[in-house]
Amino acid sequence: MKRGKIERGFSLIELLVVVSLLAILAVLFSSSFVAIMAGSNKAQVTSEVKQNGEYALTTINQLIRRAKYTPMCAADGKSVDITAFDDSVVTISCDYTDAANGNIKRIARGNNLGAYVYLTDTLVKVVDGSCKISCSTAPASPPGVSIEFILIQNSGSTNLRPWEQTSQKFSTTTYQRNY
Repeated sequence: MKRGKIERGFSLIELLVVVSLLAILAVLFSSSFVAIMAGSNKAQVTSEVKQNGEYALTTINQLIRRAKYTPMCAADGKSVDITAFDDSVVTISCDYTDAANGNIKRIARGNNLGAYVYLTDTLVKVVDGSCKISCSTAPASPPGVSIEFILIQNSGSTNLRPWEQTSQKFSTTTYQRNY
């Protein structure tokens, strides 16, 4: 009886097939990973923009509702003066230029002395020309202030790809409680 030779190992073709399948799987997984990371970055950027806009609107709404006198809007439609109960004047500007951070437009709150506190972070900026503040004083109704602006991610502070950038429009009308 002739014994057959027992072959051990794999042939060259079998190894090439396995290596090519592994390469295809690696490409598929890496492209999926990149897509997931891009989606995560977009969600983070959107959240950041929304948080900044909502904080600014909430702060402005509180100041207007608690105003002692009727808010006075500027002729350029980019700021409003609010007199508080302690007779201090607070100026809200939605087009304030932050020279210290690359001349980006930010939403800011100022006082009688000209000191400004920013209501938005340096990671976001107001889109040029999107800021509108208007005052309304209709008979038999409280004075109101309408505010509208668009915030986008400040591309100078991060390295975002075009598909990761986002913009968000914010608008509200707030009426004074004490009139």
